[in-house]
Amino acid sequence: PVGAIELGDTIFDVAVFGSISYAACGFSGIYVIDQSNLSQPRETTVLDDGVHMVSFVQYGNYLYAVDDFNGLLVYSLEDPTAPSLVDTVLFPDPVNDISISENYLYLACGDSGVVSYELVPPAQLSHPINYRTESRAIKVDASNNVILATDLFGTIYLFDSDSTEARYIAKERHVDDHCVFLTKNGRDYLLLPDKAGGFEIISVDRDTEPDQVWFYPGSSLITSVALVDDYAMVTGADDDLTVWAVRSDSLPKMVSSVTPATSFNHVTAFGSIVFVVENSLLTNGWVYLMETSDSSFVLRQRRDLLAMCQVSDIEVEYNDSGDIDVTTYGPECTTLFTVAKKGEPPDDYYSIKELTFVESGFSQTAVERSGGYLYTYPNKGIGKIYDATDIGIYNELPLAGTFSINGMVSCIEIIDTLCYIAGTTGWHIYRMDGYQIGELLSVPEWKFKFRDIKFDWDDSLMFAALGTDGIGVYDVSDIAVPQFVYHIDTPGYAEFVDVSNDLLAVSDKFSVQIFEFHYTGKNNAPILPARFDLAQNYPNPFNSVTNIEFSFPGNLETRYHAVLEIINCLGQPVTTITDELLPGGPYLYTWNGTDASGNEVASGVYFYRLSIDGTHMTKKMVLLK
Repeated sequence: PVGAIELGDTIFDVAVFGSISYAACGFSGIYVIDQSNLSQPRETTVLDDGVHMVSFVQYGNYLYAVDDFNGLLVYSLEDPTAPSLVDTVLFPDPVNDISISENYLYLACGDSGVVSYELVPPAQLSHPINYRTESRAIKVDASNNVILATDLFGTIYLFDSDSTEARYIAKERHVDDHCVFLTKNGRDYLLLPDKAGGFEIISVDRDTEPDQVWFYPGSSLITSVALVDDYAMVTGADDDLTVWAVRSDSLPKMVSSVTPATSFNHVTAFGSIVFVVENSLLTNGWVYLMETSDSSFVLRQRRDLLAMCQVSDIEVEYNDSGDIDVTTYGPECTTLFTVAKKGEPPDDYYSIKELTFVESGFSQTAVERSGGYLYTYPNKGIGKIYDATDIGIYNELPLAGTFSINGMVSCIEIIDTLCYIAGTTGWHIYRMDGYQIGELLSVPEWKFKFRDIKFDWDDSLMFAALGTDGIGVYDVSDIAVPQFVYHIDTPGYAEFVDVSNDLLAVSDKFSVQIFEFHYTGKNNAPILPARFDLAQNYPNPFNSVTNIEFSFPGNLETRYHAVLEIINCLGQPVTTITDELLPGGPYLYTWNGTDASGNEVASGVYFYRLSIDGTHMTKKMVLLK
């Protein structure tokens, strides 16, 4: 840690506002901490006006704090280092949580459920509305006129602010208050990790039925994701390796799984060859070499490789001889394998030609093996380059050089004569001087913190996982002028990224998202769809409004005649949603259940048909009133 401070009680809530942070510590009150010097944060005062402080929210120039004995305490933040109490509001029921959105105050008030008030700062409350929950309300969050409440038994309720009837209820989720309500790309999402071993993302847009956009029925923590053709492989803590068919008109579908003795931690692949890491309960890790046995991507195990320590990550690539270089690294050492394939099916097998390991004083955060050399960077100290051109069996690797980068390094990628190093200070491009990291060629804009990077098939595009900033796409075809060309917003923290053909997989530790992309060059910078696609409408069935998404390849200069129309079950036209010339790209339209004259149509089965320059696709939907 950069710095630390010890508080006097359990922390129930914490928030940072600039250089000042606040921590609700129950009976000890709210601690006000000056963290302008991160290495030496200091306590400036304690707000002990209440009995048991459990939650707070900052709104305007005021801090609204919840005391579950005495209700609501309001503090002025005229001096953020020493807030002053300006008002106290008592409530008949214990108040457990608070949220404020668009001049409305929302309180989780025990047996009363969630109570909202129109708020005029500092503490004028009027027009109370009750949103009832089956048991005591313990958590509340509100955004864009949508309210999320959690009760004592883990039931989650979703309300629209103008209706006291819950629009969505999820029972027995056991989320331990870790559910998150957020808005991304104009859509509202509910993220539901389950400590029992699952994760869901629900689209909860106002005035539409909730729609599940991803369900991962495994661990509450995803550790890696890899793409092979139209399949995604996912590993999670305390869980199987699962294989998903991701190129379909519906949600990804699990097609196979492999169960470990303990847990699979990492997965990577080259075509039909898959490497999976399992850390044992003791000190060593195992690397399993697997192959796909048929078109449904069922995996069969072919060879076990013993790593010399617990494995944090794995790198795999072909060397100049056509053999496979496998590199694993962890907190104690880096293990290198060279694996050769012998024979032909069905008698083919894989043999270990070379094996060695390098002990390290610190845990490695980034490792790359290229051109017979091993490049490592620890969480402390400097990077080291080892000569691995002739390692033999159990040979020690001689140190060939060192290098140093400002900030924490999270990934190293070497492509031909270029070295990409990325981390907390952005990314740097170096020319490789022999085996050494030589001349610095470019330091692109580094406002992002990089977690992972991958390149497309011809190394002209770089995809970067940027944590809370989602995914950044960079054109690196001209190394002298690398260019940021596109940003993909993700619901969660983008941790891992992988690319295969025109598919992009992103993992935020709790979910996996799959994108299709097609890049037409710097002059047409957006990432465009790689194929003609008409998605299933959502929600379906629907009772008022439904969304229709489609996409088609092309560029921004050429336009295509696109017609989206609604047809009834007799084949008769109902209305036309759009009839215009469009460039290639993704599109979203809505239909409100009316005909061309604006009259509401009857309940029943309808079809929506998309026609683009002679290409047609049709899908069915159901209107229920």
